[in-house]
Amino acid sequence: MADEPTNQPDEIQDILSGLDEILSDMGAAAPAAEPPKAAEPPKAAEPPKAAEPPKAAEPPKPAEPPKPAEPPKPVEPPKPASEPGLKIELAPREGSLPPVHGSVAPPKPAAHAPHASDAKPPLEIPAASAKAPEAAKPVEPAKPAAPAKAAEPPKPAEPSKPAVEAITATTPKDQIRRVAYIYTSECADARNAFAEFLSQAARTISKKPLYLREVASLEVSASSDPVAVCEKARRVQAAAMLAVVDGWPAAKTDAMSEACSRAGILFRAVAPSDVQKKSTAVDVIVDMMLLPGEA
Repeated sequence: MADEPTNQPDEIQDILSGLDEILSDMGAAAPAAEPPKAAEPPKAAEPPKAAEPPKAAEPPKPAEPPKPAEPPKPVEPPKPASEPGLKIELAPREGSLPPVHGSVAPPKPAAHAPHASDAKPPLEIPAASAKAPEAAKPVEPAKPAAPAKAAEPPKPAEPSKPAVEAITATTPKDQIRRVAYIYTSECADARNAFAEFLSQAARTISKKPLYLREVASLEVSASSDPVAVCEKARRVQAAAMLAVVDGWPAAKTDAMSEACSRAGILFRAVAPSDVQKKSTAVDVIVDMMLLPGEA
């Protein structure tokens, strides 16, 4: 302020001096500036919380069966107005239906939907009523099989008899010839067939039928005595001896032929393959026609 010019008026000088005093007073009264506070250290970051496990979803509750709808109440018809020709329409109340002409049938209640709880539980059988399984019976030991019986030796086949000869009491004796047959065991069937075939042929071949009466049928073997066999035929008064002896020794056949010749008996030997031949039957019957008849 001392440098300012001294030639300024006194009023300006007074103002300036007043301002100096005010400024000096303000500078002394201003408090000293507070030092800056130290910065606080940053807080440590909190660790993240562990995620909670998700809760198990609750099972859905069974849906409740829908309740049957209540039938609406019948609408009351409006009362007639007291004055003729004047109609009064009432506003429908909340929850009511507008009037309908004619009778209205109430709607049928909705069918009750089946629910799982309505199903009947399965019928349980009490344990007391169930029968206990019977104890298995002990298996009986198998009985020993009976010893097989020894097979019986087969019986020798008996020669079947030829067809019954139709010889009656009225048959002429001179037409009957008494015949004896001899055979081996292998020729039993052939002998039967020969006797039947020869008996039938004797009644048709000749003009006067012959009837053959079988008086003996003897089985012979290699040990048989031709003379003894011929003696048996002679005892039954046989006029002829017919032999079907395939396999019999030839010496035996010759001895039989000689023995029959001495006894006056006709002897013929026939092979098994010739017993059904007509030529064989004719030769034998022609020889028998020369023999005497039954006495």
